[in-house]
Amino acid sequence: MRILVVVLCFLMVSCGIFFDDLSQAQKYVSQENYEEAIKLLDSYHAANSKKYNAEVHLIYADKVLQNFAESRFHRYHHAKELIERSLQLDPKNTKAKAFYLMISKLIKQDLPENIIEEAKNND
Repeated sequence: MRILVVVLCFLMVSCGIFFDDLSQAQKYVSQENYEEAIKLLDSYHAANSKKYNAEVHLIYADKVLQNFAESRFHRYHHAKELIERSLQLDPKNTKAKAFYLMISKLIKQDLPENIIEEAKNND
């Protein structure tokens, strides 16, 4: 009986810590500090944090695509990397799957192979 009480107390405390950290990640997202939010969420392994982390990756990918100060090549490929990570975290995320198909088509349509090779060589 004592062991059960100790285990329940431990679970309650660890859940409280998780929610505090999740709220900090949400704060980072509201400040558009996606890299810090992702860094914090990457340190957790609970299913809820993985799903939220996947969503943060998608939000960040959307912001990357809107950053017109960067070249189209860099925006598309950075966004694609973020979307791929989102799918690793949450493979069933239909929004991430659709986003991945869209960015893959954009890369093929807008960036012919010779431009992609030229951009890679210039990095």
